[in-house]
Amino acid sequence: MAEAGVEEITGFALAMVLGGDGGEGVGGAAWLPLGPGRALAFAPSGSAGLAALAGPEAIVVDQSSAWRLFALSGAGGWRVLQAGIPVDLSPAAFAPGAVVASLIGHIGIIAHHAAPGRYHLFVARSLADSLRHWLEATAASLPDA
Repeated sequence: MAEAGVEEITGFALAMVLGGDGGEGVGGAAWLPLGPGRALAFAPSGSAGLAALAGPEAIVVDQSSAWRLFALSGAGGWRVLQAGIPVDLSPAAFAPGAVVASLIGHIGIIAHHAAPGRYHLFVARSLADSLRHWLEATAASLPDA
């Protein structure tokens, strides 16, 4: 499988997660702040965590079929992302919990530093194959990633 080849070459794992794999918050749910009054909420499939996080002041709309979630892990994962995202993603600048909405080439993404050495990448479903290709090609081209 392609994931094994990427991990052998780079030392980090790449997986496409069809549901969420949890995060900080109630019941594995998390808010990822994107700007004033705007956030992306995510939770594992079937989780009641989003309702608990939302409270009476927020509306939660299920858009899970529009997104794909990639999980990138490993100490060099940030170097792969840095090759495409024009923001300082070094661990000192982009600490766990940080979120950025940006572009990798023509692909709009939301990158979340979930934990040390672990990143979540949210991408429109229609661009998931393009992002996977970019991640694999970039990882293979960075010998120190």
